[in-house]
Amino acid sequence: MIQNYLKKSLIITTLCTSLLVANEYTYEAKSLVGIEVGVSNVSSEMLGSTDAVNKDTSGNIALKIGGQTRNYRIYLNARYYADSNFDYITTYGVEGQYIFNFTKNSDFFIGIEGGMLNAKIKLEGENISRTLADPYFGGGAGFGYDIGDNSYLELGSRILNVDAVNINNNKHYQLNNIISAYISFVIKYEMD
Repeated sequence: MIQNYLKKSLIITTLCTSLLVANEYTYEAKSLVGIEVGVSNVSSEMLGSTDAVNKDTSGNIALKIGGQTRNYRIYLNARYYADSNFDYITTYGVEGQYIFNFTKNSDFFIGIEGGMLNAKIKLEGENISRTLADPYFGGGAGFGYDIGDNSYLELGSRILNVDAVNINNNKHYQLNNIISAYISFVIKYEMD
């Protein structure tokens, strides 16, 4: 009985202390809105009577929104890849980053991300368009620099592993991965 009383007292004390301390502790949290531009290498292959590997270079643009504490950052993102061989390639996902602050105004970050890829392509010699809608996973790293109090410049690279397959007429078209180098301009602000 005394043991139960001590357990309940400890739990109540912990909860009350947590509530009192919560108002005084902050995570240096900021909201983020960013625009990203980059160049990407899209790797795909056609499996069937003849195997052919294609590597296309494309530009990409993205909108990112998220939040950041001192050592963690998370973004929701939407990207469009401008590749002349595709009708479209888009990705929608989430990325999380760990931030290594090595000076007051600059950092190094590593992260992981995942989401959905949508693409449409019409291959040479085919009368049909192939569509892909598959998940992707990836990782990236880069450097960031504070430009003033409320803006941030991010230089990074990422690799997205897609492995999306479309089978038609016994021909397998596979989109393998997307490797990107990018620059992002991010506005930081505090929400009430």
